[in-house]
Amino acid sequence: MKKIIYFLIIPIFFLSCEKYIDIEIPNDGRKITVNSFINDTQNPIVYLNQSRFILDGNYTFDPINDATITLLKGDVEVANFHKIADGKYTTSYVCEKGFQYALKVKKGDEEVSSITKIPQTAHYQFLDTTSVITSSIDYSTSYLRFKIKIDDPASEENYYMVTFVGQDYPISFYSKEAVIENENDGFMNYALISDQLMNGQSRTLLFDLEYYNFTQEVNRVEMYVNAISKEMYLYYLQLGKYQESQYNFMAEPVMVYSNVTNGLGIFGGYSIAKTTIDIPQLTTIIGFEGKK
Repeated sequence: MKKIIYFLIIPIFFLSCEKYIDIEIPNDGRKITVNSFINDTQNPIVYLNQSRFILDGNYTFDPINDATITLLKGDVEVANFHKIADGKYTTSYVCEKGFQYALKVKKGDEEVSSITKIPQTAHYQFLDTTSVITSSIDYSTSYLRFKIKIDDPASEENYYMVTFVGQDYPISFYSKEAVIENENDGFMNYALISDQLMNGQSRTLLFDLEYYNFTQEVNRVEMYVNAISKEMYLYYLQLGKYQESQYNFMAEPVMVYSNVTNGLGIFGGYSIAKTTIDIPQLTTIIGFEGKK
């Protein structure tokens, strides 16, 4: 005789519940926020805003229009700024390479300050361009590869930023160079390099721009290999990580670098080094010479 065994299946329902926990978020008040990058060829511009508390309920920043801003070269005051738009100030003074500058901002009883340096011009050479095609199962992509060589001085702390600009717009590019420290799957709008990986060496670096950037009869490209201050390097390094973490809820929170005493923001310096290259319309595989 067969024994029939019946299994009693009991569904188990897990009831979810929500629990609210009150968290006290510190509120240190609104602070002066400074944004300024100075270089050796352009009039300095300073942007001033009030910081915003996370529970303020809006995403706009109030500009500061009644501040007094002074610039010091070493310990000597060299410029006073004037307002040209809401929260935007400038001066006719042009900074010099190799010097340290201090920025002081005063609004009522509040005063903030910051220090940076404009480094000497980067030692680099634009070598050439070549066409490169990468293929996958579904499609192939054509790139114009820019080759440059950076000669890094020994016994100095150096930082570099490489960018490409088309007809008044930045050009994104690919690069897998190991010395690039903000690499994001090889695709980027700017490449940050410190000499921690190349101190005192000469390195040839490759940067690939897609063909669709060169559809006009003549396409002018400006390639920048700027020497940047440590403050500017740290700011952009953290900014890239912050932007990546915004869309990844599993990522650890990232604080954007600030070097403003008693306030928030960034004051950095850089020296400009630019090569201008005219690229004809790309329909065939061609190499091009650049001109300084």
